[in-house]
Amino acid sequence: TWTEGFNIAGGNDLYKDFITRRKTALTKEAKEFGLRPPKGVIIAGPPRTGKSLLAKCTSSEYGLPLIKFEAAKAGGGILNEMTSKMLIITNTLDTVGHAIFWIDEIEKVFAGISPGQISDSAGAEIARAYGSFLSWLQERDPNGMVFVIGVCNNIDALPPEATGKGRFDEIFWVDLPSQKEREEIFKIHLRKNKR
Repeated sequence: TWTEGFNIAGGNDLYKDFITRRKTALTKEAKEFGLRPPKGVIIAGPPRTGKSLLAKCTSSEYGLPLIKFEAAKAGGGILNEMTSKMLIITNTLDTVGHAIFWIDEIEKVFAGISPGQISDSAGAEIARAYGSFLSWLQERDPNGMVFVIGVCNNIDALPPEATGKGRFDEIFWVDLPSQKEREEIFKIHLRKNKR
């Protein structure tokens, strides 16, 4: 569980504002009113710009446990097990019900998915796992609160159907910090080191 909030993350005010405003959608009153909880976001940008830190801080801001899935490490093994692995992951998340599901390097989940690459049996299995995951993103339990954060370095590697509004609420670009943001980050580190 990550315990530190946005006070340790400099810059990215649009993202912070988006997340903070949607906190009210997680309340009992919001549920009784019929307000749909937020589904998730994609955070894209170059490596080492704070994307993962934002995902961790979101867990603290929402008061939800953080479950990390490292797409780069999920490959390998027997390809015909991919669909069952994906079902295990999504069923576990539905059972947990309330969590931040952080998919690190989400573009690797969809690597190799293109119409020209799904003719062989391995490609067909990847396509089934991909379809299963996309269906879950679209249709997951509206009574639960599994907020998905897809973090990626290359937004162009994501297929268009993965970034649709029904699956994610918004896409944020995290770039190298501006001068003002650098000063804010520097102050955070000075406070952290009691200087």
